[in-house]
Amino acid sequence: MFRRLLPSLLLAAACALPTQRATGGYFNCSVVYDEFDSLMNNRFLVEPDRYVGTLSVRITKSQFETLQRGQFLLYPEREQLGIAIFRSNQNLHGKLLYHFSDPLPDGKVQLIIDDAVVLARVSDGYGPVRLGPLRLKPGVGLDLDSGSYIEPRYPGARGESNGPETAAADIHFDITEDTAEPVISAVNGAMIQFPVESLCLRPEATAPR
Repeated sequence: MFRRLLPSLLLAAACALPTQRATGGYFNCSVVYDEFDSLMNNRFLVEPDRYVGTLSVRITKSQFETLQRGQFLLYPEREQLGIAIFRSNQNLHGKLLYHFSDPLPDGKVQLIIDDAVVLARVSDGYGPVRLGPLRLKPGVGLDLDSGSYIEPRYPGARGESNGPETAAADIHFDITEDTAEPVISAVNGAMIQFPVESLCLRPEATAPR
């Protein structure tokens, strides 16, 4: 009797085990040279926070420096860049690499989007469109669906305004009052997440670059 019940008991016990979120170090990247290109695709673009820790909606320059810069397995020329995973307000998914410029003569910093990939269909990577490099000055938004800059719009003679960005913008770059430093934020229904963990083992455990 017990022997007949044993397979059922084992199956029930297995189903009761909690599932664990994958964390940094989950993937063996011994044959991967750039996780942005090779691993951050398909389901990762829809739910990156199931695989790694992320910041949502916005990131400041100091958070980028502390939590993202130099944290990922990327080609040498990219290794100091940050990564963002997004869904545009037209429901297209994609990813981008970015950094902040050195201060310009006026003392302001600009956002440089080094490379962005927007997909027509995320499940199989169909219809990729690449954007960049793009340079955003403070107070400017970006439509990730078209790669168009969105200048800020302020109240006119009749008081029309949609706030600091028009409805076409997906992300907005500015120097905000609450942080007094550069901030990237998602706007107008777009979603953006900034991974703060690598999908790979530590670089010393991977193949030489």
